Amino acid sequence: MSDAWAKLVSHRLVSGKQAHDAHLAAAMGVYGVRRVLTFNGDDFKRYPGITTLNPASI
Repeated sequence: MSDAWAKLVSHRLVSGKQAHDAHLAAAMGVYGVRRVLTFNGDDFKRYPGITTLNPASI
């Protein structure tokens, strides 16, 4: 999984706190998870294939 994270970080030019979201996005990619429940949907816009769901919309 660390290889997937390293690819995301370098390809998407991720740095700082955004690296935490990249780690989650990498894990999601490795395990085939396509949706994430989050209040910070904008943080995942850079990762194609990930759909965000806001808790307030459920």
